[in-house]
Amino acid sequence: MSNFLVLTIGTGIGGAIFCNNQLVHGARFRAGEFGYMQTARPGTRDVRRYSMNENCTLRVLRHRYAEHIGKALDDVTGEEIFDRYDAGDATCRRLVAEFFNGLGTGLYNLVNLFDPQTILIGGGIVERPGFLALLREHLAWFGIAEYIDTVSHGNDAGLVGAVYHFNQQYRSQSGDCA
Repeated sequence: MSNFLVLTIGTGIGGAIFCNNQLVHGARFRAGEFGYMQTARPGTRDVRRYSMNENCTLRVLRHRYAEHIGKALDDVTGEEIFDRYDAGDATCRRLVAEFFNGLGTGLYNLVNLFDPQTILIGGGIVERPGFLALLREHLAWFGIAEYIDTVSHGNDAGLVGAVYHFNQQYRSQSGDCA
């Protein structure tokens, strides 16, 4: 695989673009800042409100649920929301559907913009049993379910990638071939 995207879902959404096995940095080193993509047409000049960062993160999902039930954000977990989703809670089903629809919109745009072989999803949420199946179920409507997979190191994938990148840089600067 030489042309792929990596998208990490955490408190924000970030990622990376790989083209011909090379990490794409961009002219201003902002390539892969997928969280700033719009998921809906802005109704105000505050375009951040309509970005993936503001609509497709677990923190936002937790915030919306906490607001609905009158709890503090720190008193609500993603695990609780998805457990209640599994149990058929109508509010959680609606909020999770909104979360996946926003994520699906962003992923659909990325597929059409970059035409990658795959998009790998990382972050703590991918460790949830059934996450990939649920994501693919929502992405089927967009016709892109087959493009999506999860990273193999779960929430530690970014750390593993950073160590790998450091080692590659160190070897190229020191001339070390090992």
